[in-house]
Amino acid sequence: MKKLVSILTLLVATSSLAWANPQTESFANTQSEQAAPVENSYFHIGYDFNFSPFQAPEVGYRYQKDQLGLGASLAINGFINDCFYSKVAANIHFFPKPNASSQWFVGLDVPFSVVWTKETKSFWRFDPALFFGKDYSLAEGNKLFAQVYYVPGTLSLNEGDWTWASSLGFKIGYGF
Repeated sequence: MKKLVSILTLLVATSSLAWANPQTESFANTQSEQAAPVENSYFHIGYDFNFSPFQAPEVGYRYQKDQLGLGASLAINGFINDCFYSKVAANIHFFPKPNASSQWFVGLDVPFSVVWTKETKSFWRFDPALFFGKDYSLAEGNKLFAQVYYVPGTLSLNEGDWTWASSLGFKIGYGF
């Protein structure tokens, strides 16, 4: 039985080498495809749509070098529904297949918010989010991006009480 397995293994190995196409199957001829380096940086304006009363327009900056991207943003909504909301956030992006025209990304957003209402006066929130999205290059180097995010938990401190909640949202932005 061992001789039969050895003979079959030898036949399979030699036959695959004998009929191999040297242009496609030879290890010596394979070349790894190198993507052109991608470096983007732009300021952006956007709006954050979610299922909470804390929605706001934002301004920010994004930087990308190849597969890694970093960003920062500031959102303020003024007094809407007797509520003042401000948020500062930092985020990190990962671009699986970076390119200059259109690309997908995933990432982590780490925001810190301060909210003032007439009822509760003020409280702060920390609601890290996981997101994925896509950005598009427009004419003259401008960008358009959209992302969907999931907040697994929002940690809020309001008058000494801690609350925990999750949410889902959508963000759209224009980079210049």
